[in-house]
Amino acid sequence: MSERLDLVDLHTHILPGVDDGSSSMQETLEMVDLAYREGVRTIIATSHFDHERSYGIYPYREIFAKVQQEVAKSHPDMQLYLGSEILYTYGVLDDLASGDALTIEDTKYILVEFYPDEHYSEVFGAFQKLRRSGYKPILAHVERVDCLWKQWDRMDELKSMHILFQMNTESIIGSVFNGPVRYCRKLIKEGYIDFMGTDMHNKKSRAPVYREAAAWIEKECGREVCEDICRNHALAVVEGKRLA
Repeated sequence: MSERLDLVDLHTHILPGVDDGSSSMQETLEMVDLAYREGVRTIIATSHFDHERSYGIYPYREIFAKVQQEVAKSHPDMQLYLGSEILYTYGVLDDLASGDALTIEDTKYILVEFYPDEHYSEVFGAFQKLRRSGYKPILAHVERVDCLWKQWDRMDELKSMHILFQMNTESIIGSVFNGPVRYCRKLIKEGYIDFMGTDMHNKKSRAPVYREAAAWIEKECGREVCEDICRNHALAVVEGKRLA
């Protein structure tokens, strides 16, 4: 990159022992250290949540506070914020209303995921309900939603509803001859992507990789686009500022 950009990771699983992400505080600290080396200076913790409580019920805020305390010892300039990655199913609106499902930093922004093979009618209907309830949905790893894959009309329809799209950094890393990588890069070039996130789950197989993706975005799309989708938009979210 031309000069250092303090990156923001909108999508992570760093809270220890609450989902399929970090298994311990030690692993959390090692994941944060890896992210720091990648240029990340702000992390939003988005542990999995679903109505069936597949991963159990945890005191997320208490665990998050402990992580903040430990991270501050090694990286005092790393900013941490709390949210969740919500699997949309029946009952989620009640979970949001009760506070069991966390919005991002207690704003109206929510990171939402769907089963990869979910029908488009269900995805569209879910976003209608969320918007009508006053929430501002961010679709997690949009490139993994089968019903949207290369469906430009559907992507445009969701964009017209002010649905925001997050893409995983690893999805644009690879050869130009790789079809999925080429498609994901096109989504960024065409202006569909609002945020990047590593979706880090551990320190090995799903470790945080960000620097290479950000460098590609800056080279191919310009510094302003890179700053927006790798930092500015996410900072606006944690502050509750209007994006869509």
